[in-house]
Amino acid sequence: MKIRYVFLRKFLLISSYTINAPITYRGILFSILSNKLFMKNIFFLLSVILFVIGCSKKHTIHTSENTVTRYSYQSVRGDAVFSRIVPENNYGELEDIHLYAWTQDGGVNVNRVVLDFNTADIVQHTKIKHAYLNLYFNPTSRYDARLGGQGNKAEVGFMIEEIVSDWNEKTVTWNMQPDIDRQERVTINKKENPKSDYLKLDVTNLVQHMIDKPAGKRFGLRLKLVNEIPYNVYFFASGNHPDIRIRPSLEIEF
Repeated sequence: MKIRYVFLRKFLLISSYTINAPITYRGILFSILSNKLFMKNIFFLLSVILFVIGCSKKHTIHTSENTVTRYSYQSVRGDAVFSRIVPENNYGELEDIHLYAWTQDGGVNVNRVVLDFNTADIVQHTKIKHAYLNLYFNPTSRYDARLGGQGNKAEVGFMIEEIVSDWNEKTVTWNMQPDIDRQERVTINKKENPKSDYLKLDVTNLVQHMIDKPAGKRFGLRLKLVNEIPYNVYFFASGNHPDIRIRPSLEIEF
């Protein structure tokens, strides 16, 4: 803006010098071309314009991908674990979202996990390049401590599925768990390190399917063991964990 102002001021000053020239096209043209200061500023202005255009093209070429990261604790629904052995209990305030199939009280107990990430600001049908779910091992899990503090114990992987009905972390239970779209799912294999984080889990197709719906019809993801049989457990940190760095997150690249 400063460059434009200075040039305009100079242009008006120069124009005042040529106002007494003969009022003919030839006279006006001669006055302009013979005025060295005016021509110098014309070349200066053209140089500035070409420079700006060049910078704009360069910036366009090197623009990085647009990536947004959402956390489950930022969503109205949040995240929660629920348990088959106590089907009316809600555990939305825990620091754990632990997938679980274990013998308990003379029977087999099974846990499942639900998570939501706020995508309401993403326009319906927006095409995404990638979507990655990040789940972190919970190093302070009280449930892991009860089993000896050795970390995940799993012989099977787990599945990620799309939720298609409403729920809330403060009210969800085994008997009130949301419905699932079973047409498409992502299967995650177990890792050998029992305290591994499960990062960059590719859920692109699931998230794209959600974003193709209106914002009010996007309900998040469910985690479930591939085979809900003893003895398998994954200790993941929830959105209530005091360490924000290990809360569940969803990365979306456009």
